[in-house]
Amino acid sequence: RRVPRARCLSHLEIAVEAKAGLKRPVKVARSATRELKSFKLVIAYRGSRYKGWQKQAKSGGPKTVQEMLEKAARKVLRQRRVVIHGSGRTDSGVHARAQVAHMRVAADLPAKVLVKAINAHLPEDIRVVSLEECPREFHSQLDATAKTYRYFILNTLPGSEPIQWPFLHPY
Repeated sequence: RRVPRARCLSHLEIAVEAKAGLKRPVKVARSATRELKSFKLVIAYRGSRYKGWQKQAKSGGPKTVQEMLEKAARKVLRQRRVVIHGSGRTDSGVHARAQVAHMRVAADLPAKVLVKAINAHLPEDIRVVSLEECPREFHSQLDATAKTYRYFILNTLPGSEPIQWPFLHPY
C-alpha cells in the first residue's frame, strides 16, 4: 500500500491510508517529504581523543570525528540517518584545522543557524568552522584540488622543553 505524501510542515506528518474503511494514522518521516540540500562543511578538531576521521565498522567501537559530527547533525536535523563524507581520512590522534566534508540532508534551517546548532551539540575539541549550501554535485573527496599535511616532530626529552605544548598532552 502506498501512503499519499504531502509537503510536511511539522516534525511528523500524519497521513491517512487511502484504503476505504481504514482510518488508522500512519506516521511519515519529515525528511521523506522534503528536498535534500547539499552542504559543504569546514571542520577543525583536536584528534587526541578520537580514532581518526572515519567511523569504524563495529558499532559501539572507538569514537571517531565523523561519528561525533553525524550524531550532532542527527540531533539538530531530527533525522535518523545523516552521513557526512570527509575529503580524506586521518589516523588516530591526528588534528585538523580545515578538513572539508559534505552532507546531503533535508534541512529548513539557514546555513548560519545550522552551523551554530551543530556546534552546540559537539564536544569542545571538534568545531564546524564554516558551513554553506553547495551544488548537489559537490563531493568533498572527489572535488578536492589539494591537501596539505604538516608533520611536527618535537625532538626533545619530555620535561626538557620550555613550553608545554597543548597538542602533546591529554585533557
